[in-house]
Amino acid sequence: MKWRQLAQDIQHALRLDTYRHVQKLEMAYFENQRTGNLMAILNDDINQMERFLNGGANQIIQVFCSSIMVSAVFFALQPGIALIAFVQPCINLCHVFA
Repeated sequence: MKWRQLAQDIQHALRLDTYRHVQKLEMAYFENQRTGNLMAILNDDINQMERFLNGGANQIIQVFCSSIMVSAVFFALQPGIALIAFVQPCINLCHVFA
């Protein structure tokens, strides 16, 4: 429940920050922009952030924890194969980025 409250707090803070920023803009900026389009963009960006914090971050944490658990079991059952499976991609990445 605290995670959802955190997401709502972040969303609220972002909305306040964007409102303050828009209030500081010069009037000339608004003459060249459609107000509805500007509001839609700001609202959509903040809503996407909320969707990520509500669902996406939770999924990332689940995948990370699952990977750690699977790795631990893999190393416990077959340490030799697990070592090869985890070291070989690291070696390949070093060759690609070197």
